[in-house]
Amino acid sequence: MEKIRISDVTMKQSSEDFRLSFKEKIELAKLLDKLGADIIELEGLKDSRTESLLIKSIASAVNDSAVSVPVKLDKE
Repeated sequence: MEKIRISDVTMKQSSEDFRLSFKEKIELAKLLDKLGADIIELEGLKDSRTESLLIKSIASAVNDSAVSVPVKLDKE
């Protein structure tokens, strides 16, 4: 039997449509984890310090979901 994986882009798209606070993003990730999303996609890194803290916080807050973050490769 094949397994279907669910990748949720709610947090990735929410950055384009409206802004969520740091705490709201963590709570949303917890809810997506409880709903059974296999992968939670986040927006790309803009401000490395704040965004990296958010990614670490979300990764530690979820139990069963994987966290996916697009990265850009450049000289830096």
